[in-house]
Parts: sequence; structure tokens; C-alpha cells
Amino acid sequence: MFVPGTWTERYPLAGRALYSLQLHSLPKTGIYGIKVFEFPQAYRLYVDGILVHENGRYGEDLNDTTRSLVRPTLFFAIDKNEFEIAIEVANKDEIKPGPRKSILFGTSESILSLQSRQHFTDFVSLGILGIMFLYHLVLFLQRKKELGSLIFAIFCAVMFSRILVTEEHYLLKLIPNFPVTLEWYLDVGSFMVLTPILASLFYFNFTHLFRKKIHQSIYLFFSFFSLSYFIFKIEWIFNLLLVGSFLSGVYFFLVLIKAVFIQMPGARIFLTGWTLFLITSAFDMLAYNQIFRTNYISHLGFIFYIFSQAYFLSIKFNRALQVSEDLSESLELKVAERTEQLNDSLNLIHADLNLAKKLQESLIMTQNKEYTGLLFDYLYLPQAEVGGDFFDYRRISDDKYRVFLADATGHGVQAAMVTMIMKSECDRFLSRSQSISDIMFQINQLFVQRYLSVRMLFSAILVEIDLTENRISFVSAGHPAQFLIRNSKVESIKPKGRIIGWASNETFQEETRAFAKGDKVCLFSDGVYEDFNQGSEMYGEERWIQSVQKSYSLSPKEMIDRLWKERFEFTKKEAVDDDSTLIVMERT
Repeated sequence: MFVPGTWTERYPLAGRALYSLQLHSLPKTGIYGIKVFEFPQAYRLYVDGILVHENGRYGEDLNDTTRSLVRPTLFFAIDKNEFEIAIEVANKDEIKPGPRKSILFGTSESILSLQSRQHFTDFVSLGILGIMFLYHLVLFLQRKKELGSLIFAIFCAVMFSRILVTEEHYLLKLIPNFPVTLEWYLDVGSFMVLTPILASLFYFNFTHLFRKKIHQSIYLFFSFFSLSYFIFKIEWIFNLLLVGSFLSGVYFFLVLIKAVFIQMPGARIFLTGWTLFLITSAFDMLAYNQIFRTNYISHLGFIFYIFSQAYFLSIKFNRALQVSEDLSESLELKVAERTEQLNDSLNLIHADLNLAKKLQESLIMTQNKEYTGLLFDYLYLPQAEVGGDFFDYRRISDDKYRVFLADATGHGVQAAMVTMIMKSECDRFLSRSQSISDIMFQINQLFVQRYLSVRMLFSAILVEIDLTENRISFVSAGHPAQFLIRNSKVESIKPKGRIIGWASNETFQEETRAFAKGDKVCLFSDGVYEDFNQGSEMYGEERWIQSVQKSYSLSPKEMIDRLWKERFEFTKKEAVDDDSTLIVMERT
């Protein structure tokens, strides 16, 4: 029988075999060692007839035999120049029984040196694979579109596990009672998933070069035949998988050649690492099938491949980062350009709004007016630069005055445009010698008929003061209740009538009250009390009425200042949530 080799060429598969090594004329006595690599059967090792080690469970009955994949390193003392080493092997169903690699014998120093080099290589490989697994997993978590990083991390994890379950079988050393059958499944299974994982790695890194149908075919092929091998354990199925791995590796190689040909960044270094890995993997396949004897070295080739893959991915990430920076720079320039354009537009809008504000202010009285027998003051605060409140104060005869206050729906420019139309349309009605109820009727008819398509709506209050007859009359179009202050009492006045523009032929009720010296009238839009504090609580009509009742004895200007001060103490803000207008008139 040859060492390494199998005895099935001359002897039956199941049975026992004895390997004997006789040594003569040793140069010196002392401590010697022996390294048994891969012997996939249960065996006993003797030195000069003394049992030194039993690997697995060596049973007298072959059915009681259980193999172990541990590769022992044994040391023993020799005090004579001649001795014999014997290995007694029992095999039940291993299809290629016998030592798959050479059995090494030497001094303890040489065997320890050999073992140390093997451990150093394996542990360095484990460290690199572990770091690369974590590194590329983190890369994927940071940029989940880069599936190549995730697949490479999985590939590193698989190679990490292969080092644990092949060669020195560190997993069995760490967990002595670990099931041998399960370790075999991990060994073979990790080998079978390598090619599909590599196919995905190449597919996502070279999508435009790697055909999708070939990628899918590799997955189907290895899924079917791997499952078949685990079920039936037929040797030719495994050999078919080896051929599939080889052909897939050739196709991966051709993809890399194309990538180099089109000068894809990083393709050359990727090709170099892949070539080395392919060569070392081929050695492992040949060694596994005992075509020739050598240690498994694919994980060493994989180290070179790891660095080439990491370099390739770093180029991809750098390019992605560069593109991102270029896009960011371009975006910044575009944002700056758009910002400049927006600022120009905003400046134009502000200029237009300032002009609109001046025009609207010109429609509203800009100074207090005092006529004989009547004192007048007001406060006007739009919600924005321009607003939807409008009022007109005019003298229509020596002793008769009219005040018109309107509140358009909405805010800002839209509402301000409505006030311009209100001024233009209502101006011709307010001085007519008609009752104020007829005037409000005519205004409503005009807006219903002329502006029906745009549904222009607003509330309004029209007040007429006759100093000769000492009376004051009110007509309301959906406006809030207004206040008449006389005899130290605040009266709420709200004649019936719906808002302007709602329905044609609407009638408006007119209410008349006495208006003697010292009496006051307080007119306002709903914005004066529809405002909120920081706790989202509304100021409200009730607080507004109470504030008016407390300040009724003051002059119009003082009364307006007091009312607005109390409102500010509640809301704690200068700005208003709605257009606000307040008018106070006193009979003197």
C-alpha cells in the first residue's frame, strides 16, 4: 500500500489495514514527533507495540467503528536507535480509505515548527477573513444599494468556516464532542455554496458583463446537485459539482478579461487576485480527489483575492463618493443659482407688495379726523404686508357721517385684491341719499351679479351717524356684533343680513339707536379677538367684550391703546393671525 494512497486498488474497501514504519540507526535519542494529516478512518497508533493514540473509536466490530477528523500531532521519547511505528486502521464505508497525505516524522523541534507555521497561517487567515467580513458588512449597512459588499461579507464568513472545519479541524479541537457527521456537512456544504456566492459577487460587480441567465443557471445547477449529493452521497455527483465549479471559474475569468479589455477601474488587480485563488482552488480539488498530495491552500489564494476584492470595492466606493461629491458640488451651484433667482423673484414680489401696501394704505384713512361733534380713531393691522380688511369714513352732509367696514374672506394678496374691488365698486354707493339698508342691498346685488363666477364674499357693517337728530343706524352683512357704548353700558348691535355676494335679493335689517354726547361706537373685524396665545388658547369674544367694558370711559385713542395692550398681554405677540381693524368714534 502506498502512502499517501488508498488500498482499494488491491484489497476490499471494508476491513482493516496495518501501516508499519521501521526506523534504524537514528542519529540520537530524545523526543520525536509524528504528524498525521488526513486519515478519514478510525485508527490506533503504536510505538514499539505500545498504544500511543486512538483517533475516533476503533471497534473490534466494524459497525462499532466511528472515525474522527482530528489531525493529531504526537510526541514520544526514544531511547534506542531502532524502533517501529504502526498504525492499525479500521474502515467501514469510506470510499477511499487510507492516508490522503504524507505522514510526517521528525524531531520534536521540526514537528513543532511545522505545526506553528500551519497555525500561524490559519490564524492570520481567520483574522483577515473576520475583519473583512465585519468591514464589508458595515459598508453594506451604510450603503445598502451596494449588494456586492454584502455578498463578499458572506463569502468571507463561508471561507472562515472552511478553515475551522478543514485541515486542522479547529472546530473539533474547540468542541471535542461536536458531531463528526455535522462537521462533514459543514465542510462539504461550505464548499458547495462557494461557487453560487462567487457567481453573485461577480454578477453584482460586473452587471453589464455577467449574463443574468448564466447567474440563474449556476444557482439552479448547484442547488439541485448539492441536494442530490447530500441525499445519495454518490461520488460522481460530487465530481460533477467540481466540474461545474471549474467551468464557472473559467467563466468568471472570462468576465474579468472583458472588464480589463474595456479598462474597467480595478479590473486588473481583481483579475490577478482571482487567478491566484483559482489556481489554489484547483490544487485543493485535485488534492481532495487524491490526484496528487498536498495541503489545502485555497484559503491562502483567497487572501490575495480578498485584498484584490477590497481594492476593487474601494475603487467603486471612491468613484461613488466622487460622483456624489460632483453631484453635491453641482447641486450646490444649482442651489446657489436657484437661490439667486428666488431672491430676485422675492425682491420683485416684496417690491410689488410694498407698492400694494402703499396703495391699500392710500385707500384707508392715514390720519385721525376730528369733526365738530365727533371724534374718530382707528387701528389697522394686516396679517401680512397687505390684508383683506377695508374701511371708509366720510362726511355726506354738514351733520351726517357714514362708516363702512368690510372683511374679505382669506388673507394676503388675494384678499387685498378684493379690497381694491370693494373700494372701486362701493365708493359710488356710500354717498347716495338713500337709506343704508338700500345701499347695502345695491352693493350685494352688484357683487352677486358681476362677480358670481369668482364667488367674491365679504362681511360688512355700514353705520350712519346723524348729529342733528342724535341717532346712529346700523346695517350688517354677516358681520360680527358691534358695540354701542352709552350710559356706561356696552350694547351689542347685530342687525340681520347675510354676507355680501352670497345670494341675490338679500334684504338687510336696519337698526337705529340714540347717539347723544359722550356715547361711543366700537366697530371691528373678527381678527381682533380670533387670535391665539402660545398654549393655542383663543382670545375670544368673551374676553374682548370684558376688555371693552373696562375701557369704555377712555377717549377713542386711549381706548384703542388699552384694548390692544390687554390683547397683547394674553397672546404675547405683536403679529396677528388674522387681519385686524378697530374703529372707535365718540360723540362730543
